[in-house]
Amino acid sequence: MKGWMTRNVTLHYQWYPFLNLGHYALFPFVNVTYGQRLAGFYGEGLEALRKKSDSPYRVGHPFFWCSNNFAASVVSHVLLYVAMTNDMQYWPLLVSHRCVCVKAKNKKIVY
Repeated sequence: MKGWMTRNVTLHYQWYPFLNLGHYALFPFVNVTYGQRLAGFYGEGLEALRKKSDSPYRVGHPFFWCSNNFAASVVSHVLLYVAMTNDMQYWPLLVSHRCVCVKAKNKKIVY
């Protein structure tokens, strides 16, 4: 089953919780090949978001009430992916979604 990162539309809280920490928690206990597979699950979702992030704010998640939960999840996914792989290719995605989180926190929502 594909998660919310591969979708353009979603229902409110349909994919709650927005982050699966299981892959990261299991990562230190498996062999290298299986670890790459676990990291690949995060990478697959992040790549789907990167392909969809052609908005002026370079944000690829669905927009609706509480969409800042998705933005925070993207930031977390990138941090976990980097911790597992040392691959920084999705760092620009983290930066663009981090800005959305900060603006939402400061009640300056611009999206």
